Amino acid sequence: MKKMIMICIALSLALSMHSAEYKAFEGKKVTSTRGLVGLHEVESKIYMEVPLSLTGKRFLTGTVVEQCSDMLESNIGYQPVEPYMVSFRESCGSLILYRLTGSYNASAQDNNLSASNINTVERMFEIKEFSSDSSSVLIDATSYFLSHDKSMDPIDPKAFNAAEGFVKRTGSYIPKTTLLHGFTAGEDCFSVSVSNSYKMKAAFLGIFASDDQAVLTSVVRRNFVLLPEVPMTPVEYDVKVGTYSVSLEDYDHGKPKSSSVKYATRWRLDVGEDGAVTKPVIFYVDDSFPDTWKTGILASVKEWNNAFQKIGFDSALQARMYTGAEDVAPSDIRSNFIMYNLSPAEKITDNRWCDPSTGEILGAGIVVNHGVSELIKKNLLLQTSAGSKDSRTMTVDSVLFARALKSMLVRHVGHCLGLSDNMAGSHAYPVDSLSRASFTSKYGISSSVMDELPFNFIAYSSDNVEDGVMMMQDSPGEYDLYALSRLYGGTVDKCKAYFGKRQKLTDFYDPRSMSFDLGDDSAASVEKGLAGLGAVIRRLNEWISEEDPDYNFREGLQEAVVLQAYEYMKQVFVNVGGIYVSPKEEGDLHNTYASVPKDVQRRHLLWAL
Repeated sequence: MKKMIMICIALSLALSMHSAEYKAFEGKKVTSTRGLVGLHEVESKIYMEVPLSLTGKRFLTGTVVEQCSDMLESNIGYQPVEPYMVSFRESCGSLILYRLTGSYNASAQDNNLSASNINTVERMFEIKEFSSDSSSVLIDATSYFLSHDKSMDPIDPKAFNAAEGFVKRTGSYIPKTTLLHGFTAGEDCFSVSVSNSYKMKAAFLGIFASDDQAVLTSVVRRNFVLLPEVPMTPVEYDVKVGTYSVSLEDYDHGKPKSSSVKYATRWRLDVGEDGAVTKPVIFYVDDSFPDTWKTGILASVKEWNNAFQKIGFDSALQARMYTGAEDVAPSDIRSNFIMYNLSPAEKITDNRWCDPSTGEILGAGIVVNHGVSELIKKNLLLQTSAGSKDSRTMTVDSVLFARALKSMLVRHVGHCLGLSDNMAGSHAYPVDSLSRASFTSKYGISSSVMDELPFNFIAYSSDNVEDGVMMMQDSPGEYDLYALSRLYGGTVDKCKAYFGKRQKLTDFYDPRSMSFDLGDDSAASVEKGLAGLGAVIRRLNEWISEEDPDYNFREGLQEAVVLQAYEYMKQVFVNVGGIYVSPKEEGDLHNTYASVPKDVQRRHLLWAL
C-alpha cells in the first residue's frame, strides 16, 4: 500500500513539474493526466501535449455515448459516427490533424493515384509552445474537444423512442451547454468526455409533430487509439462465409480496372508453444446487471471459448465481472464490455472497433437493455408454453431465464468476434428432427447460433414433448465452428451447412434465410407454430390470470401475438415466387440465383389458401 502511495505522489510531482515548464501554465491551476499524450485542463481550456514522435503514426478515432439523461432517446455505447483513421503532422508552426483516406491499396506506386487521394485536413492547431527538450508541442484543443458537431450527436436513430423508425426525432443544440466532463490517457490511447444538451422534437412518420420539447443531456467520449506499428496479416473476406469485413479499392496496373478488396474482421490471436492464446480477449461484465442475469451472460462468453478450443485455440476468451477497481473503463474502446442499460427497448446491440486497413478488431462492446427480460417472457410464453409448464408464467424461473438470455446474447458475442448473422443456419435441419432429443442434444436446433432464432416452437407446440429435446440454441453450432476456423485458421475445414445473408426487413425473397424460422420446410414448421400459438391463446387466461389481475400484461401481449402470427405466415408466403440466393466465386458450379422449385411454391400456396 505504501509503495502504491509513493508511486501516486511521484506521478503527481512529475505531472506538476512537467506542466510547469510551459509558460501557458505559470501561476494557474492545472489538472493533468499523462500517457500517450498529455492532457491538461487550465481555466476551462483543454491543452494537449503531443510528442513529436507520434507525428505520422496512425490513430483510430471515434465517439461513444458514455452517459445520457434519457435512455429512450439514446443508448450507452452508441457510436454517432463510424470510427476512422487520423494522423498528426507538424507544419509551419501548426499541428495538423489529418483524416486519412485509407480506402485504397495500390499494388504499384502511382503519383497520380496519390494526388487523387490526399488526406483531408480535419483541424489545424497553432503550436503554443515546445517542451524544453523540443520533443513535444503544446496546443490549445479546446475548440476541437468542446464541440457539438455530428460526431458528438447522441440521438440514436434506433433508440426506443424511434418506434422502429416510425417516429423521426431531431435535436437542436442548446447554446452554451457544452461542459468538459473528464479526460484520460493510457499507453496507447487517450480520450476526452464532453457533455452537451439538446432540445428534442419528434414527428410521427416525419409529419405529425409533437409539441413537447424535452431536453436530452449526454456525455460523449471522443477516443483516440494508436493503431499497431506492425499491422496484422489480413484474411481475405469470403463471400460464402459469414464474417464482417472492411473494404479497400485496389489499383493494380496489371488489371484493366480497379477492384474492391475486402478483409474479414477478426482479433489478432497469437498462440504460444503450449497451444494457449498469449493475449486472450477479455469481456468485462457490468456488475449492475441483476444477479439472475449474470450467470447467462458469463456463460455466453464461455460457450465461444469452448468453440475456440474445438478448433485448436486454448484460452482464447475470458469473461470477468467488472467492479470498477480494474484498470479498464467501459468508455475505453480497447476494452470489451457487456453493459446493462435501463431502457424498455427489447433488444441487445453491439459494435466493434476495427483497423480499417487490415480488419483487426481492436475492441468491442455489447449493450443489453432491461426490456430484454420482457421479450424473453413473451417469447417463452407464445412459442413454448403449449408444451412447457415452466413457460406458463409471468415470473420465469431464474435458471430458464439465464438460459434464454444466454441464447440471445451468444449471437452478439459472435458479432464481437467478427462473425456476421447467418440467416440460413436453421434451414440446414429437417423439421421432424427438431422434435427429437437424440438429434437436438447433438446438433441443437440450428447449424448456426448466428441465425436470429426463436425458441423451439416445433417441439413445444403441444404437451407431447419428448424428454430432453432442446428448447433453444444457446451454443455455437457446426457451421459456427467452420466459420470460426475459416476466420482464425482452425482445424474444422468442412461443413454441409451453408451461409445465408441477412435480408432487408421489407425486401426478402430467399425462404432459406429468414429471421425467426426453424427447419427446412416452412409450411410444416409454421403449421406446428400456429398450432402451439392457438393452444396458448385458448389457455392463457387459465395460466396467468392470478399474476395479471388487471389484464395489463395480456393487453400488451395482443400486439406480440399478432406479430408472432405474422412472422409465421411470412415464412410461408416468401416461398411463393421466392428466389434462392447462393453466393459464388470463380469455379463454383451452382447458380447464384435460382427460383424456388415449382412444386415447393405450389405446396406452400395451397397450404396458405
